Amino acid sequence: VVGIDLSPNSIEYARKFEHIGLNFQVHDMREPLEGEKFDYVFNLFTSFGYFSSDEEDKAVFKSVLDVMRRDGLLVIDYMNCEKAIHGLKSEESLVIDDVRFDIARWVENGKIHKKISVQEQQFKEEVKVLDLEHFREYAKATGFTLDEVYGNYQLQRFQNTDSDRMIMIFRPK
Repeated sequence: VVGIDLSPNSIEYARKFEHIGLNFQVHDMREPLEGEKFDYVFNLFTSFGYFSSDEEDKAVFKSVLDVMRRDGLLVIDYMNCEKAIHGLKSEESLVIDDVRFDIARWVENGKIHKKISVQEQQFKEEVKVLDLEHFREYAKATGFTLDEVYGNYQLQRFQNTDSDRMIMIFRPK
């Protein structure tokens, strides 16, 4: 098992749990992992959708295809954007361990934005609004077929307006 992330800090933390058969590397998922072939590739918890262009998103699919065995599976877990947008809380404040977090969320230019303010510091992230058709198009353009779509971690059928997640199973063509 190989875990990858762009963040050196995340990989440094993950390496505390390494053992034989489990290692972690700083790596860009848009680039193939040299010298490796995998039966399964997992992209979990909306780790997709942070790149600025469709071409970069397709590059992820292409790099996975390069490192996947012919009968392998790609599993992508992504938020169900339709439900996420419908239930979006535009503003919220939380107090955790006497620390106040002010959170603002909005949709703009095809992305869901979130700004978290903690005292004088701010953190901002944005993720693309991608629906099932986006993923089908990425798959078709890069040599995959979409086999199954589930709507939650209990693997119930995906429903566009009600499901929390889109858990998609892709196979190489």
